[in-house]
Amino acid sequence: MRVLSVGNANVDLIMRARAIPEKDQIEDALSITLSSGGSASNYSYAMAALGESVEFVGAVGKDLLGEYFLGELRRLGVGTKYVQRTSDFTGLVTIWLDSSGEKSGLAWRGANLSLMPEASWKDFLEYDVVHIAGASPHVAVWIVENLKVFVTFDLGSAGARYRDEEIAKVVVRSDVSFFSEAQLSRLQRFTGRSPERLASDEESVIIKKMGER
Repeated sequence: MRVLSVGNANVDLIMRARAIPEKDQIEDALSITLSSGGSASNYSYAMAALGESVEFVGAVGKDLLGEYFLGELRRLGVGTKYVQRTSDFTGLVTIWLDSSGEKSGLAWRGANLSLMPEASWKDFLEYDVVHIAGASPHVAVWIVENLKVFVTFDLGSAGARYRDEEIAKVVVRSDVSFFSEAQLSRLQRFTGRSPERLASDEESVIIKKMGER
């Protein structure tokens, strides 16, 4: 298959420590990991590992983190011709893990918020699957309104940036959607239809994500 993955381009900085620092306190890290991240890039890596032809669609800054992210895409067999370069800082997520596995962190969305539809996106019609994960609402809505392609949609952690009507619009025009239990409850309250009824009415598939279950 020819696959597109559209959404966040992040660099993850993960540090493990005995305890999460309190205010005005600095702990020594026991280990540190730097990796590329974001739900859309993770999906692209998985599809490439399965042998599919994959292009990533996202935005990174003109900085060292952006170069690192693009290098990881290429190393793992993912195409970069639709990646936009912006003047903002590349998306960065810092994660602190304590000895029990509890985590805290900060996320800088940065260049991710600058991703905009452009003329080359008409080429998306040539692909078999367009997967949207963590993308901003204006990106997801543009895709479902302008492209007659097979779309899969994972709202993920981007839910807070979407209005209810935007979620509903993308869902009813997607072939497969992935939601947490809380997100499904939100969708049901807005549409007045159960997930089962909504999927049946729109002839689509809605998958409930169960976390560790």
